[in-house]
Amino acid sequence: MPIASPDLTGRQEELLDYIVEYITEKDCQPSYRQMAGAMGIKNVNGVVCHLDALELKGFLKRPDKHTARSLAIDWDRYQAKKKGRKSK
Repeated sequence: MPIASPDLTGRQEELLDYIVEYITEKDCQPSYRQMAGAMGIKNVNGVVCHLDALELKGFLKRPDKHTARSLAIDWDRYQAKKKGRKSK
């Protein structure tokens, strides 16, 4: 899948950080509703749009978009972003 832009918007980065923090603390992934609640988004579709963008930019994959909690974070790309390096 081609990468549209490696730069994240503030909201995309906020959501990605929330997902990573949730996984780190609870050792499982947040549901779409949990993400929406944490982000102050009223409709789960808003979360889906952000996840689509994160997937397009290569920060995560959703092997099965119709299965709950099926996110796969690209940890190398995430760490590179956090360290301020450009990701591959």
